[in-house]
Amino acid sequence: MAADVATDYRKSMDRFALHEGAAAAYRLVDAANEFHHRHRAVALAREASQADRLNQVLYEVSEAVRIAGLLLLPIMPRSAGEILRRMGETQPAASLRLDRDAVWRTGGARPSSRPSRCGRASRKGRRRRRVHAGEHDR
Repeated sequence: MAADVATDYRKSMDRFALHEGAAAAYRLVDAANEFHHRHRAVALAREASQADRLNQVLYEVSEAVRIAGLLLLPIMPRSAGEILRRMGETQPAASLRLDRDAVWRTGGARPSSRPSRCGRASRKGRRRRRVHAGEHDR
């Protein structure tokens, strides 16, 4: 699925059809949502015996989100960059390449083992610091 999405994305972007490129990325997000729902990750989380299966489901979903974030970089750079950071990407966004980096990683290979900071409080705190420093999120 991800390879097909990346191919559709590239064709769209080569024609400067940004809306079609974004739609391709969001098809991957939709498929990840469906996968998450179909494999009942919430139910798996309630059963300690299903920890390995839960880890695999969550890995697959996060990998789809990582690739979607990469595809969305030219369209929404700040948001996509934040998605990639939260997915553990350590490379600067400008150094990422579609052919090299939008490939489905297997075996749990992640760019970083550091935990993401996805909490709402941390996001509000960062926003407050930027505003006080004179930066405004536009």
